[in-house]
Amino acid sequence: EYVLLASDCESFSCVVMEGFLHGCYPIVFDYPSAPVVIPDAGIGTIVKYHSVSALAKAISKALDNGRTNQHNLPVIEKHLSQFSMNKLASPWEELLQKLYPSSAIH
Repeated sequence: EYVLLASDCESFSCVVMEGFLHGCYPIVFDYPSAPVVIPDAGIGTIVKYHSVSALAKAISKALDNGRTNQHNLPVIEKHLSQFSMNKLASPWEELLQKLYPSSAIH
């Protein structure tokens, strides 16, 4: 089973976290907090280039390799136990500060 998110933002990655709980293997574009949600390439794929061809290659590779997280549940449980919304917010705040430096974003 897979979770595929081909967008720049996906509700602070809650969908990926829910997928993890069911043993799904996520494939997502590299939105700002993606490395926080998928810290290890063994439990998901972050597509670095926002293109259909790069996404298709990532999907094909995952299917060819039979990627699944059913065997990674102990790793995922540890990751989820250390997870916090504050870790997700920080990369987004940094991006917004870069885009809008004169704004008071807190």
